[in-house]
Amino acid sequence: MTDGVQFPANNFLDWYIEAENMLADFLKYVQYCEDHEAVSSPKLCIILQETCSLLDSLWCWEAESVHGKKGPDITDYFELYGEVMAPRRVVFWSDEPREITPFAAWQNVENFAKNNSKNYPLDWWKGGYQKIKHNRLENYRFATLKSAVESLAGLFLAIIRFKKLWDSLWEKGWVSWDKEGGMPFDPFGCLKADFESLDDEGKCSLTRMAVESKLFTYPVGLCKGLITANKKHPHWKGNCSKRFKAWYYDHCQSL
Repeated sequence: MTDGVQFPANNFLDWYIEAENMLADFLKYVQYCEDHEAVSSPKLCIILQETCSLLDSLWCWEAESVHGKKGPDITDYFELYGEVMAPRRVVFWSDEPREITPFAAWQNVENFAKNNSKNYPLDWWKGGYQKIKHNRLENYRFATLKSAVESLAGLFLAIIRFKKLWDSLWEKGWVSWDKEGGMPFDPFGCLKADFESLDDEGKCSLTRMAVESKLFTYPVGLCKGLITANKKHPHWKGNCSKRFKAWYYDHCQSL
């Protein structure tokens, strides 16, 4: 159990940033596109191993310290976090921005009991990380560009959801306070509303902001989807970047 042990928030975010920088460096030489999704590399093997290990450590810490699980694994994560994580999307910034839904395999699940998890495997976890974890020499080719991107996107979302990391997100500049009309804007309150309102987007739809790293943007307040007819003109606040606003409004024009 990890009761009484302080979560190393700043160190954890630094580890994520190192993994993200490795992927960003790889993308300088291999463009992310459909034709390159199956590209494998020893470098991607390292990125996938580090990313999934961090995700495992994060969720293990929470499962043990908050939920009292002993020796949790992916089946426990499916049960504890599957429903809230399944619909979450991010914008991935490569040569051409695109939407990534890393936990899409957990969508349309009626029962998030742990014994049901085997029916909804995450390809980048089971088909990539676990194969490499058990035998890297034989299986390093399962570390593809697609699996590395999706696993890092999944870790990015898990970080945003985890309250003990929120202060560090602000320190790293991923979120910020803003003022409009003299009224303070609370990004942590917006994050809390977002992750507690899976079935009621009205709770978080009035204030929208973005959490952004080098490679990903998560639009807080849009919950289950990025762009729909009733979300064409959100009132963005916080440190929402120009690149995300330009992408969002460009996509709105097609609706």
